[in-house]
Amino acid sequence: MSLNKKTFLALLILILCFIGISIRIGTKELERFDSAVTTFIQLFQSDPMTKWMVFFSTIGSYKVQYVIFFALAAFYFFVRKNKFYMLLLFVNLFGVRLLNRMLKVLFERPRPDIEKLVDVSGLSFPSGHAMNSLGFYGFIAYIIYQELRERTFFAWIVPVVFSVIIFIIGLSRIYLGVHYPSDVLAGFLAGGAWILVCLLLLYSRRKMNT
Repeated sequence: MSLNKKTFLALLILILCFIGISIRIGTKELERFDSAVTTFIQLFQSDPMTKWMVFFSTIGSYKVQYVIFFALAAFYFFVRKNKFYMLLLFVNLFGVRLLNRMLKVLFERPRPDIEKLVDVSGLSFPSGHAMNSLGFYGFIAYIIYQELRERTFFAWIVPVVFSVIIFIIGLSRIYLGVHYPSDVLAGFLAGGAWILVCLLLLYSRRKMNT
């Protein structure tokens, strides 16, 4: 099976899993899952832990992502002279954010009716922090890994570190009481699907150049 076909298959699986969660919104089954996971995570609440969760939640915010995007875009445009990567990063970040907004409007799920440790507004499903962080940071991790894997054995550390950070960002949104666990899980699925869409664009470009 070709790389493109494998990517399409993975994309289809993620989309189907996302749909599987979305059609269960409002069901007792999903409510029990969300309640159980939220209760367990919030057992670990403390002042030091809350500070850490706010920190990781901030890493997943649009402000931090914009700073990183402009830094990388400048690097690829001025240093690497690679306009395609600059444009692909633009499509990646702003595309995933637009898709998240569209999905939130589509599902119109309100945020959890529990005490929130930070001020938030807007709708809940899927989690923007989870979706945008996996979609953007996950794609960056892939690019960095591809750049380093021929140079050093330790390139594998990059996706591992990024994965841990992305996971904690999603976890922080449940801990802070601003998202249901199913919001975060759906956000990760949608973010992963968006990475695959961007990879298909990248593969198509490489194929054109060969």
